[in-house]
Amino acid sequence: LGGGLPRLRDGPATTYGPPEGLSYEIASTILQDRRGTLWIGTYGGGLNRFREGRFTGFGVKEGLPDEAVTALLEDRMGALWVGTRRGLCRLEGDRFQAIGAGDAASRAPVGPLAQGRDGSLWSGTYGEGVVRLRDGGVSQYRREQGLSHVSVQAIYEDVQGVVWVGTDGGGLNRFDGERFVSVAPDRLPAGVLAFHEVEGVLWVGADGGLCRIDGSSVACFGPRQGLFDVVV
Repeated sequence: LGGGLPRLRDGPATTYGPPEGLSYEIASTILQDRRGTLWIGTYGGGLNRFREGRFTGFGVKEGLPDEAVTALLEDRMGALWVGTRRGLCRLEGDRFQAIGAGDAASRAPVGPLAQGRDGSLWSGTYGEGVVRLRDGGVSQYRREQGLSHVSVQAIYEDVQGVVWVGTDGGGLNRFDGERFVSVAPDRLPAGVLAFHEVEGVLWVGADGGLCRIDGSSVACFGPRQGLFDVVV
């Protein structure tokens, strides 16, 4: 959001920007944790914590790999994970600890974050595929591990525990427990942006329409079926 962070509550919207203590005028992502604290990632000014009516900023000096924040996630244990333009980190006390061994995957721009029912933390990247953190170990999935494209835009675990990954150019992938498998590449758009599940049916928002996956059945909808736009 350019121009600050609007807040709508009991009347006209109030906009928070640098004059009100926000570190940067472009807010890129936002999360409210289980304690009610609001975390606002900015694309150039690091991370902000909004608590008791005031902002506190966190940047490279506090351990962020980069001050462009791209993703936020609170895991089941209450830990805060932050994706940035140059890697992933976790809040420990009042400082952030970078995740990874300093390789290309750990320095890649972070896209979507998701936690699986087994406790795995899945991190999609732009250019380095998918990174999985589990039981202290780090695994990377690229084309060699079946991923159809190394730029990832969406990650989702369904009610059956299946992990789905949407890519920017390679369509949809499903994790079979060991590697990724491309799903219906001849019927689904190449750019997958979002997931939503209703009663076991997976809906896929894409750069090419809205698609429904029900078992082996795949159906896609666009302007001809009444959809307003092809980008969902």
